[in-house]
Amino acid sequence: MVHVCVLGENRQYSEDTLLKDVAKEVQESFSHEILLATVNGKLQELHKKVKEGTSVEFLTAADKPYRRSVLLILLKAFYEVIGAEHIQKVSVEYAIANGLFIESAGSFEKTQELVDRIKAKMREYVAAEIPIMKRNVTTDDVD
Repeated sequence: MVHVCVLGENRQYSEDTLLKDVAKEVQESFSHEILLATVNGKLQELHKKVKEGTSVEFLTAADKPYRRSVLLILLKAFYEVIGAEHIQKVSVEYAIANGLFIESAGSFEKTQELVDRIKAKMREYVAAEIPIMKRNVTTDDVD
């Protein structure tokens, strides 16, 4: 058994317990769906195991780190809808209030129809509940 402080309360879990299992236990305490955890102040994906002596808090769609997930979904949808061969650049230039200004360039026309297709693809990904997995890659392995 491992001892973990969850939302300020000491709890015990088996060594193979995942953060997503703990999140399910405490979800009713949150008005939005739990998406990420912080373990000793560091962001952790929910597929990670709980660790002895750690302090766990949770983040929802209402919290700022959620913006990173939205950007990843946006980029995946952008490349899927337009096609990588037609894209020269996509970048987040700056934040405006609760929105982001995104610059893009390539051999495609920026239209409302394109925006609607990208939004629909993003909603499709969210509905499919595809997990976003962090992956570490060495610079030698990047093309």
